[in-house]
Amino acid sequence: MGEAATVRGFPAERQDTVSAFLAGCRSDETRNAYRRDLADFDAFLGKAIEEASRLDVEAWISTLRDAGMAPATVNRKVSAVRSYLRLLLDEGIIARNPANHARTPTVAAESSTPGLSKEEARAMLAACDDSTVGRRDRALLALLLFQALRVSEAVGASVEDLGDDSGYPVLRVNGKGGKVVRVPLTPATVATLRKWLETAELEDGALLRSVKKGGRVDGALSRSGAFRRIRFLAKRAGIEKKISPHSLRHTAITLALDGGVSLRHVQDFARHADPRTTRRYDLRRNSLNNPSGAAVVAAIED
Repeated sequence: MGEAATVRGFPAERQDTVSAFLAGCRSDETRNAYRRDLADFDAFLGKAIEEASRLDVEAWISTLRDAGMAPATVNRKVSAVRSYLRLLLDEGIIARNPANHARTPTVAAESSTPGLSKEEARAMLAACDDSTVGRRDRALLALLLFQALRVSEAVGASVEDLGDDSGYPVLRVNGKGGKVVRVPLTPATVATLRKWLETAELEDGALLRSVKKGGRVDGALSRSGAFRRIRFLAKRAGIEKKISPHSLRHTAITLALDGGVSLRHVQDFARHADPRTTRRYDLRRNSLNNPSGAAVVAAIED
């Protein structure tokens, strides 16, 4: 049985098209997300996807929104279904794509992810003690906070991905959409990773590892494990708002903008393909600190 045979709710006769669709995804992360999205839609329909109407798609969207799902997540799920239906349309299995004109929620112009203040970021770093797990946690924070990595990029990195490029220490990262990039590492990140690698006695394999009781280093740290550690450290640091690994990436981008780094350089730092994505962070940062009104008043009253 192929990989797509694990898609819950899909009968055997539909596995070939699902498998072909998922094979076209450029990364395992996207493939797994799309697999779940298709299974969710199939379970909601209660009938063959080939029989879905636009009303069915919009009813599903309404259900997702009523469940409190973020607009960006709803849109991603609909995008997965729309793309799969496009494949069925191209193959002549359906006559039209019912998801093409389905009304999806509007994503806010500014990022809604809660970020950290400089003081809160310092408190989270200080929450890491000098034990084995503490040094691992600080390495995790360094990758997310100092380097603005996505959690999937951080937990997917290996020791072998560390290297040198033109005299700069770098980490090879399997980024969004399967794109491989070399991320230059700050001296603080290098020092933190060196301490962790020496403590864990790692020479190869996963860069971030789970740590068992007694400080025994085990297998690769999972995404869920990273989420749990970030929330644990936030609680230890006295931070009450709901923090996720993406909150640290958000903080890194915002602090870079606050530090006067140009939007273009921050876009490169965050590895955003579209500058409008970076601009969402800038809009939030400047929404309450915008001198335009004062400038207008000064010009009129001068």
